[in-house]
Amino acid sequence: LGRALHRLSLDLYSRDTHFVLELVQNADDNAYAAAAVPTLSFVIDDGGIVCLNNEEGFTEQNVRALCDVGHSTKAETSGYIGQKGIGFKSVFRVTDCPAIHSGGYHFQFDASQGNMGYIVPHWLDGPHSLISDDRLRQLPQSELIRGLLRDGTCIALPFKRAFDTAALLRNFHEVHESLLLFLNRLQRL
Repeated sequence: LGRALHRLSLDLYSRDTHFVLELVQNADDNAYAAAAVPTLSFVIDDGGIVCLNNEEGFTEQNVRALCDVGHSTKAETSGYIGQKGIGFKSVFRVTDCPAIHSGGYHFQFDASQGNMGYIVPHWLDGPHSLISDDRLRQLPQSELIRGLLRDGTCIALPFKRAFDTAALLRNFHEVHESLLLFLNRLQRL
């Protein structure tokens, strides 16, 4: 099963940056508090990417869906873009160990531990310092990011190999802001 999932994610998502669109799509499909401005932020450095979103947080059902193949919490609900249950797996193009911190859940997958590492979670004690205080002070909108780290969903994607960060940044900039016109919920990217 793990080997098939790995092959499927490589075949379906042949570009290293497809995962960006998948994460944007997932953020658009998330639930938000009524007063929230649905926001998705990416912090990128030489070590990896931290994706921050001010959604309401993961539920047990969301965690179970990430640990499955072809199971989505969106499939039977209208108004959602994604519904195949494999989109998140595209992050394995850039990382072996995606870590998720959301709604009191703290876990990671570890594909370097074998094929089942794509779907078997490893529970973490709690949120780790995903962005150092020094790095945080250097970022534009550091207060927004600090709030997302404290109260939102954080997905850490440490790079699995030496990565051309400059090329990745160019690809991130190719995600045009007009994309927001076609999304249902997400208002800030």
